Amino acid sequence: AGPIQIADLVQISEPKRRNLLLRATLHNPPPDLPSSLIVKKVVAEKGYDPDDATAWDTRRFFQDWAGAAFLSQCAPGVGHSPHFYGGDRSNGFILLEDLGDDHSSLVEPLLGSDAAAAEQALLRFTERLAHMHLDTAGRADEFYALVEPLHPQLADQMQSSAAFDQQRANAIAKLAALGINISAAATSDLDVVAAALADPGPFRAYLHGDPCPDNFFWQGATLRLIDFELGYMGHALCDLAYGRTYFPTCWCCNRVPDWLVGQMEARYRQIVGAHLPAVLDDAIFGRAMTVACAYWLISSRNWLLEPVLEEDRTWGIAQVRPRLLARLEVFIAASQEFDHLPGLCDLAVSVLAVLQNRWPALEPLPVYPALREQSNK
Repeated sequence: AGPIQIADLVQISEPKRRNLLLRATLHNPPPDLPSSLIVKKVVAEKGYDPDDATAWDTRRFFQDWAGAAFLSQCAPGVGHSPHFYGGDRSNGFILLEDLGDDHSSLVEPLLGSDAAAAEQALLRFTERLAHMHLDTAGRADEFYALVEPLHPQLADQMQSSAAFDQQRANAIAKLAALGINISAAATSDLDVVAAALADPGPFRAYLHGDPCPDNFFWQGATLRLIDFELGYMGHALCDLAYGRTYFPTCWCCNRVPDWLVGQMEARYRQIVGAHLPAVLDDAIFGRAMTVACAYWLISSRNWLLEPVLEEDRTWGIAQVRPRLLARLEVFIAASQEFDHLPGLCDLAVSVLAVLQNRWPALEPLPVYPALREQSNK
């Protein structure tokens, strides 16, 4: 290692983004470095403090750092993500592989008009998640060994159930405001979900945590992941459930037809099942998928927000109210299909009925444009 000289530095991120992206062209780079790198610097709303692990900007930066470094360490050459070259904790930036100027993502095929291209893109999405989970399963100690030097408190936070416990408490409080009581059976099921998330057993792997269509970049025919600000070691099916739950944390949220969700999950099970037989057991997989759907129902930041109860709003390509109803419907369907979490299912049915009564003319969440003609295939 030694000093390197930068010949050119160009900003490639849009203004007012939460990260500053710079393309650094290197002058006479050494053999172990490419001719250009991406400098990704955190932009903190209240000033970046590397010693404050409770600050959102600090936390997301360190999780992004750890995720990119971990995937480069676990599977060098596989290309799950841009290769990680290093970082500066004090100044809040990391150095990543330059993926080039073509920044097409999973968004384009989903919002386009080519159904076959959209289908293949979602299968590639699933394959990338499957291989990432396989390459990181059983390696939690390695991941937290990367987090610890960044901030020991963050390593503790990421292994705690406190965040889900708070999300659960918030959801219960909002239901009470709607006049909906939580039954003993639903409370017991919430305990089951919390326990499964805390100890996923064979499903523990590195999760992207926010695998939205615009967090997958095409590099030629290869689909690669970017942005690991919400990444952690957890229940792998919480990533896989993104297709079934219609990309719950993303602006680009529309329905994926059931038949295609089935293909995506079958492809995942085929890949992962070659090394993890538990995923091929229908009963085990079904219970785990129901837990993942419950997680997104409870943790989604837009679930039963009070302003949306009074007035709908548009986020990205869809309104929020249809998202809420669709997520309830997805969990109910999974619970009934896999015969798991019946108490929580009954609660979801009650919530769905209340919201449908409030919004009788609400149009359902639409299918992605590229897949609309084949939605009933």
